Amino acid sequence: MQNGFPGAQSDWAAILELLKAEEEFSVYQGAMEMRDKLAYAQENQMHGFMTEQFMDILVKIVVRDPMTDLSNEVKFFAVQCLSTLMDIFP
Repeated sequence: MQNGFPGAQSDWAAILELLKAEEEFSVYQGAMEMRDKLAYAQENQMHGFMTEQFMDILVKIVVRDPMTDLSNEVKFFAVQCLSTLMDIFP
């Protein structure tokens, strides 16, 4: 957690890279980390957040065909992230 708050830009960039990975476990890790960070995030801490990039990849995760046994959990985390983002950015 850079700069001592959950919205640090480098943290979000690392999570976005995990979500874009081809390996399902990396996507799982990214979705879980994003869900956890969003649980504590507030709109004023999200300055510079790449909303469209995250929304696009999260939607792709939700609608894609299952890849492994982790796929349902990854989709669940992605839906939680989408829901939380809609709460933060109404």
